[in-house]
Amino acid sequence: MYRTWALLILFLLLLALYRRAKREEEVLEAAFGEAWRSYAARVPMFLPRWRRRVTMTRAGQRRH
Repeated sequence: MYRTWALLILFLLLLALYRRAKREEEVLEAAFGEAWRSYAARVPMFLPRWRRRVTMTRAGQRRH
């Protein structure tokens, strides 16, 4: 029974966190416009993308 309550509370907390993050994104989009939309398109809301970092050499070549 306690497990059910814990899962319900966890679900409600995650839902509240998601709704707050969406509202914050709306405020940031209104404040920063296209710069925010460009950033938001590259960066996920909660979990990072696990991919290799790509850097550029002085000669302008990509290095992994």
